[in-house]
Amino acid sequence: HPLKAVTTSFTDIKRAMVSVDRIGEIMNLSTEIREDANAIIKTDFTDKIEFKNVFFAYIDNQYVLENINFVINKGEKVAFVGASGSGKTTIANLFNRMYDTSKGVISIDGIDIKKLNIKKLRSMFGIVTQESILFRETIENNVSYGAYGDIDKEQVIKACKFAYADEFIDELPDKYDTEIMPHGYNFSGGQRQRLCIARAIVDNPDILIFDEATSALDTNSEQKVQSAIDQAAGHRTVILIAHRLSTILSADKIIVLDKGHIVGIGTHQELLKSNEHYQHFYNLQFNTSSAT
Repeated sequence: HPLKAVTTSFTDIKRAMVSVDRIGEIMNLSTEIREDANAIIKTDFTDKIEFKNVFFAYIDNQYVLENINFVINKGEKVAFVGASGSGKTTIANLFNRMYDTSKGVISIDGIDIKKLNIKKLRSMFGIVTQESILFRETIENNVSYGAYGDIDKEQVIKACKFAYADEFIDELPDKYDTEIMPHGYNFSGGQRQRLCIARAIVDNPDILIFDEATSALDTNSEQKVQSAIDQAAGHRTVILIAHRLSTILSADKIIVLDKGHIVGIGTHQELLKSNEHYQHFYNLQFNTSSAT
């Protein structure tokens, strides 16, 4: 038995050393996003976001976005639709410089975002992704993690009310002190997503990005999360990335993407009359649902 224990320990040590090397490699990576030496401190969004002749490639000269041009005005609700791989999420990651453009300019209120202080730029955005990312911590700490500065419990509670998360939190014995298990297994998909929405709005950002926030949910959960999205949107500028057209029919502007190109911009009614790609998506989803 002692010899078996020694050989098992040796195997565990070797495995751990490989893991340490991988972690070290990631921890020592330097960011490719560089901040301007004279970065402008901008903390609010007052006018418009503009993409002007934007190209983007993950690998040199293999563009996944080409000649992207659009304007999002303050207070608008704008949706991006298109097939998988059309570039919707890539555009979402360009707004706050998770990636930099290969060519072209993205500006906020007329200022190139590459000239802005990165931390202040990102503080303008609240983001909810398709996957609900929660930590093994209390509900309060998970929600407050979305703030760039110090916040109090009242702000956390207010954000949860806006996200309609308070309706299930108040039923818990420990309420906001309830610990979330790994991957949020002690909550349903809809509940986890509403906590993520609360986290996104707790710092009161000017712009909200919802990247397929309801696509992994069942119909009942989707309706509750959609209500939370509508409530959280309020006076803010909202950017929606969506597969399900039912979630974006009321958008002020819908931008249709196909293979990295914009193939249509307009309201739901305008695109339904004139855009073949949008008509295809609409017929595919709504005719299927009616037949079912």
